[in-house]
Amino acid sequence: MIDDPDLLDKGEARLQIALLEQMRPDGSFPLEARRGARAIWYHRQSLASLTTILAALRYAGREPLKSPELADAWERTLTYFTDSVRWPRLVKHYAAENYIPGPLDDYRRQDLGFLDQRGHGRHYLAWVESAVSMTDDPTVRARLRTMLDLHAVDERPLIDDFSGGAVTCFSWSPDRDADLSDAPAAVTQ
Repeated sequence: MIDDPDLLDKGEARLQIALLEQMRPDGSFPLEARRGARAIWYHRQSLASLTTILAALRYAGREPLKSPELADAWERTLTYFTDSVRWPRLVKHYAAENYIPGPLDDYRRQDLGFLDQRGHGRHYLAWVESAVSMTDDPTVRARLRTMLDLHAVDERPLIDDFSGGAVTCFSWSPDRDADLSDAPAAVTQ
C-alpha cells in the first residue's frame, strides 16, 4: 500500500503469471493442487496472496481485473476454490500426487481447517472479505459471502497477517451483507 511503482509492477506481473500462465483451465493451481490432503488449503493460501496483490493494485488506482482475460481467470479460480470447499472430491485427481501433504497422508480427506479461526484472533478466510468486492459474478460473490457468514461472521474484524492485516478495515462496507437477490437461490441456502 506504499505506492512503490516497482513493487506494484512486480505484483501485477506475478498476478498475470499465476492467473494466465500457471493456472489450469479449471481454475486450479498445479503446485497447490498436488499437495495431497492440503490441496484446498494451499489453493486458499495462493488466493489470499493474489487478493492482497489485487487490493494493493486497486489502492494505487490500478485495475487489472478490467482486463476480460484476467477477470475471467479470477472468477474461474474463485469458483474452483468455492466448489472444492463444498465438494472436496473435486481435487482428488490432482491431490492424489500427495506431494508434501502436511500432517494428513490421506489425500481423499481434505484439510479444511482454514474455515476455523486460528490463534490470536486471526482467520485464514480474511482475504475473502476483499475478494467479495473483486468479483462481478453474482454466484461466486454469494458463495464467498456465505462462506464468511458460516465460518467467520462473529469474528469481525477479520484479521490475517497473510492478507495484509485487518482486512475488514479495508474491505467491509455496510452493504456487504445487503440483498443477495442477484444470486441463485441454491447458493444462499
